[in-house]
Amino acid sequence: DDVAAMARLKIARCTFAGMRRQLFDTTMPPRTKIAIYTSVIAARLFHACETWTMSERVAQRFDSFQQKCLRACLGYRAIMKDGRPYYPRSESVLERAGVQRLSESLRERQRQAGYALFADCISPTVKSWSTAREPHACRNNLRRLADVLQQRMTITRARQATFP
Repeated sequence: DDVAAMARLKIARCTFAGMRRQLFDTTMPPRTKIAIYTSVIAARLFHACETWTMSERVAQRFDSFQQKCLRACLGYRAIMKDGRPYYPRSESVLERAGVQRLSESLRERQRQAGYALFADCISPTVKSWSTAREPHACRNNLRRLADVLQQRMTITRARQATFP
């Protein structure tokens, strides 16, 4: 079901259209434009991406949208040959912008979200836990997660009691 992913792509396209003046501005440095792209446009696209199913068709659409945005940020224009527009290779655009393919970033984010809730705010050890799909491994991971949460709550209560 690609409906949710395509809806987010539409929102990101509208955001890109609204920021067109800033992204095509020749006086603004490309690094600033790429920072705007990653912090505003890509962030709107990534919203709730952990719940999507990604087909190859949707991944291609995301990557082509990313290329369009990055070409605007870097100031690339089409070169006409034989009546057809030609753009620089995708790899060179990504390398110059210093970003990863959008479809790869989304898949990586989906993989990370699948094995530990709140991993960034709990402990770095949570990130190293197994991502195995066996039920006992999931139960063990949830038990570890519950233990870590309980330890954190105990520490927080102890700090609150010490420093009123």
